[in-house]
Amino acid sequence: MNDHSTPKSIFTSHGVQEFQWVTYSSIHTTTPVMNQGVFTEFLNQILDPKISKLEKRDCPLFQCAVLKPGSTRGSASVLYHTALVGDYDEGSLNIHEAKAVLDANRVPAVFYETFSSKEDGPKWRVIIPLAVPLAPPDMRVYLARVNQLFGGRLSSESFVSGQAFFYGWKRGKDRFFEMSDPEDFLRFYDQSKLNRFSPLFPVLTQAEDRVGRRLFPDEVEDEIKEVTERHNGKLGTGEGRTELLKGYLVAVKRQEAEYQNRTTLTQAARRVMDDYFVDPATMQPERLVDWVLENIDFEPRSRSIAEAFKDADDEDQDQGPEVAEKKKKASDWKALRVIPQESGRPVEYTIDGFIPAGLSMIAAPWGAGKTSNLLPLAMVVAGMFRVTGITAEIRRKVVILSEDTDQVERILASLKRSEGWVSGESLEDWFYILPAVKHEPRALHKALVAIREELTYQDTKGFYVRPLVLLDTIPANIEVENENDNATVSRIAAAIKTSNTPTWGIGHTPKALVRADVSDMTFRGAGAWEADSMATLFLFYDEVIDRRVLALRKKRFGERYSEIHFGHGGFSEIVEVPWAGEAQEVKFIHGEPEVGSAQDRKDARQEATTERREEAKEDRRLGKISEVLDLITRASAAGRLMTKVKVYEELGGRKTDMLEIIRALVDAGQVQAVEIPDDLRPPRVGPGTDCLILPDLVPEIFFARVRQLGSSGRVQESEEDTDS
Repeated sequence: MNDHSTPKSIFTSHGVQEFQWVTYSSIHTTTPVMNQGVFTEFLNQILDPKISKLEKRDCPLFQCAVLKPGSTRGSASVLYHTALVGDYDEGSLNIHEAKAVLDANRVPAVFYETFSSKEDGPKWRVIIPLAVPLAPPDMRVYLARVNQLFGGRLSSESFVSGQAFFYGWKRGKDRFFEMSDPEDFLRFYDQSKLNRFSPLFPVLTQAEDRVGRRLFPDEVEDEIKEVTERHNGKLGTGEGRTELLKGYLVAVKRQEAEYQNRTTLTQAARRVMDDYFVDPATMQPERLVDWVLENIDFEPRSRSIAEAFKDADDEDQDQGPEVAEKKKKASDWKALRVIPQESGRPVEYTIDGFIPAGLSMIAAPWGAGKTSNLLPLAMVVAGMFRVTGITAEIRRKVVILSEDTDQVERILASLKRSEGWVSGESLEDWFYILPAVKHEPRALHKALVAIREELTYQDTKGFYVRPLVLLDTIPANIEVENENDNATVSRIAAAIKTSNTPTWGIGHTPKALVRADVSDMTFRGAGAWEADSMATLFLFYDEVIDRRVLALRKKRFGERYSEIHFGHGGFSEIVEVPWAGEAQEVKFIHGEPEVGSAQDRKDARQEATTERREEAKEDRRLGKISEVLDLITRASAAGRLMTKVKVYEELGGRKTDMLEIIRALVDAGQVQAVEIPDDLRPPRVGPGTDCLILPDLVPEIFFARVRQLGSSGRVQESEEDTDS
């Protein structure tokens, strides 16, 4: 539809049940606005042509969900979903083709172009309203089936229960959306009240079920009953999981009948396990059915079993070196043997010559600015940010599992205004933000493997480029029972390393070591964090150079430089606060990295020490000057004769320093040095000895006053009183 189309006529005269959704005024807002009405009202809001912005980040957001009362944006807040929402960002399938896929399967839906869609690279969002609200686990089951219809092309963010989606149009560009016939929606609502599964997914449930029953009329039902009883309680809740399980079992049975080649069957079974983030080397394919039951709560990546077997049937397909490595059996030690190379192997880096492409652990004290300083380096890896001297020869896709996604977005907003930002590139193609969720080590391993397999690409030289994952932070992403137990920490490190995914694990230092030297710094908890990593780095604030410092300590390679120093940049803006009547200032800050070294800091520290000493010396000199002037002022007012030696005797200190101060005061005209008349000079005071008086006094008048005061005003005799 073009800009003149409107969805207003849909459902308005049919009395369809009410629809619920949530909106947020901006990406910076976490407090939801609850909405309720017919589905048309929802469409009128998100497809409103008046909502047009220059930048995507200025658009509002929506969720087709009902949240817990008083909650904020996030997966933990979602009670249930009122529609399935899927994002498509690959750029090869247009809306007409996507709609035809769902029309063929009788799934009514609304499609609209997203903000960053281009004519030669379409990007769109699909919304499928639900007659019966679904809990988050069941939502993912349904969306996985829709994803299968699209060949597994929906983005991973679509499966995040708490994901909010932008709505609004790019200013100056016509809006474009398409939707099913209104009667299709009505039929969907009517039928789904009787059977909430078949109207949505007839191909994946009814059709596969028919094929299965033709081949195995009784065996399938018997096996489903048997394994369900055997694994009582492990299926979780929700009919969706049972239905998904049935589809898998039927497909497995069908393929066993159609494929006589056991090797092909084994390869297909392994691919099915890969879909569930499982390392196939850890399990015998015969345990596939039991495994699916035990792990049914894990999301399938997208592919159906039929697709997995189809892929496996093509044994001549070039699968790359990583797949070949998986086929090695752990028991075959000869297959695992490493033959030394005469020329050695090159080191693969994420940051050239500084951070390797393995498990690198980065620790910092609380409040050191971990995310704001490390994210710019991650953008260097993604090819989105340029820094003189800091490079990433291998451009990688970057995924951050963040404990504060709002902070990540603010840092990105600040980076985009900086001089080093690379314009004209699509950030969405190279950077993925996911909320941190605590995983057991095994589950984290599966997730990292899935990310690696999904985002690895082959460059022009044929090299398989793996993505970089930031665990920000380790405690937010990994369930650790005892961080001081080396065995526990070693298992976690092994889970990360065996995923073969370049990873920056971000942790904390003990409070007691915040100001320690780099050589004394350590990770909080067990020493295995450092022992099991390829490199350890520490981020801290050096007050001498007024910079954050990322220092490389342990490494298994020859570094180009040992430290990166961070200044800071950013801006602030005034934003509206929907829950208050006044605006709020929001600050956007990012670290500005530059190459540094420990020697630079040592030199700066030595220079600062010298400066402090000179400043202290000058402070003492100025203090003495003040004391000398005060003493001479009081003596002049009292009619006392004050010689240089007398000043030294009363104030103390080094005599040479005191005489130098007096000489400087006299030269500057702040003090007069006048020779004492013979009649006022004591017998033991040498001739030519000067008296020190204020510059505004007339010597003759001052000495006349001294004579009036008599001997009490005279200087006491001293053998050292001399002008020397």
